[in-house]
Formats: sequence, C-alpha cells, structure tokens
Amino acid sequence: MSLFELSQILPDRAFSIRDATLNAQEVLDLLASEDPGGAHPKHKRLFVGDGEIFKENDKTYILSNQWGIGTIDLINKLIDKYPKFSISVSQVF
Repeated sequence: MSLFELSQILPDRAFSIRDATLNAQEVLDLLASEDPGGAHPKHKRLFVGDGEIFKENDKTYILSNQWGIGTIDLINKLIDKYPKFSISVSQVF
C-alpha cells in the first residue's frame, strides 16, 4: 500500500501532505512558519520526530496525532482492505 493510497482512505485531517521531501527539522521549521501560535501549536498535533514522518514520490506525509471518534471504524476499514498486512489494534483508555 502506498502512502497516497492510505491518504485516500483516511480522512483529510489524518495527514498534512507537503510537495517536497523534508526531514524532521525542515518539517518543524515549516510548521512554525505557518503557525500563528496559540494554545495548541500545529507541531504538537502531528508526529514530527525523526522516524515519524513519511516520504514517498517527492512528498512528505506528516501524520496527525489527533484521533478520536471514528478511529476504530477507519482501522477496521484498513484491516478489511489490506488483510495481508495483519493489522491489529487494541483500545487503550
């Protein structure tokens, strides 16, 4: 499964997609330049650490850490669509 395919299944808010291949520091710098600040800085709502961003076909996919209502349904959709990946999940409260 490509990141593009995954981005088509997940809701728009799941990824912040950039038309460039960026490293973690470049992602942080870009988000800081776009963010007016406030109580919830943009970089705190995304996985932005080394090894947490994804790159494919000259794009950078930055995954949201803001999951909630409907998450289990989305994961079940992925499980059904891609059984070869043996995806599993357990709810944590």
